[in-house]
Amino acid sequence: MKKNSCYLRPNKFSDPEKDFSEKELLQILGKKDKDLTTHDFMCIFQTILHAGTYEECVYFFPIGIKFFEAKKDIDVLDSLIEWALENEIRLREDKIWQELESCLLEELRASFSDFSLEKTSGGIYPKNYDLISLLAEKSIKNRQIDQIFSPVFKQFVRPPFSYGSACWFFIFLKDFYYVQLKTDLQNDCGFLSMLRSWGDDDELQKSAENLILTNAGCNWELEYWVDVLYRCGR
Repeated sequence: MKKNSCYLRPNKFSDPEKDFSEKELLQILGKKDKDLTTHDFMCIFQTILHAGTYEECVYFFPIGIKFFEAKKDIDVLDSLIEWALENEIRLREDKIWQELESCLLEELRASFSDFSLEKTSGGIYPKNYDLISLLAEKSIKNRQIDQIFSPVFKQFVRPPFSYGSACWFFIFLKDFYYVQLKTDLQNDCGFLSMLRSWGDDDELQKSAENLILTNAGCNWELEYWVDVLYRCGR
């Protein structure tokens, strides 16, 4: 029987909340680890209504992390994080929590250090914005994630700005400072505290604005930034 860390691959899921059919769970267990899908991982680590107990599900946790790293599947990552937060003490005791932490740190550093805009059928977004916005939102709600997210945010976004850090600065002002911070003045999570100290600094915003407008590329990029800056009161 295969083993991850100190846990064997389960031969059943007990379905504590009786949310699945026996056939569905047997289909998941009947697959090889390499053949598991987004749907399978979201069933195993479904928020609140998990497929099994901690002991039954934890075998698949490192496999889910590797699946995310290969596929960049944000839905799977979301499920893994929520399950991990519910089981943080056990995961730390089993020395598995650090696998999630290492994954998030690596992904965040890569995303923050390589800024670019992508034009899709759904609009214009910063590359890897789904990942960064997901972790920013979880950082606001969970101190454990904030302790991972905020030091990386501080490393890559703090002034003096480069072009990339100036871009992230205004994106965070638009999406978090002018939304979350204005309605949640008591939240002291790390990156919101940094935004709070920078958000009303006109000179700081002006220097970031100049960097962006000077380095923006084609017309659609410039139009995107004009809109972002307008929403930030520039």
